[in-house]
Amino acid sequence: MERILITGGAGLVGSECAKFFSLKGWHVITVDNYMRGRILGSEGDTSIVMRKLLREYNIEHHELDIRDDKICELLRRADAVIHTAAQSSHPQIDRDTSRELQYKRLWNPLYP
Repeated sequence: MERILITGGAGLVGSECAKFFSLKGWHVITVDNYMRGRILGSEGDTSIVMRKLLREYNIEHHELDIRDDKICELLRRADAVIHTAAQSSHPQIDRDTSRELQYKRLWNPLYP
């Protein structure tokens, strides 16, 4: 069975990818840190989406920030990766530019 890692698995795009690959017979591994929900409150709570996915689909989920070293173990287990983790466009999030730069450098080593 092929394995796919989906970052941002509780978000709109990531959750749809998780459903799709699960239905196609892939072993789906998702990660999400639920940052949107912590910043925006119940309006942005993606953990609700993930709880529903876990009830209805065969998905392995990890509550994890993509900057965490544990992501390396999950990457080694995956045959493919779909990277949908991103910071939302919201004034409260946009003020934290240092965190944004950390994400860009993690996934794009050529970023200055």
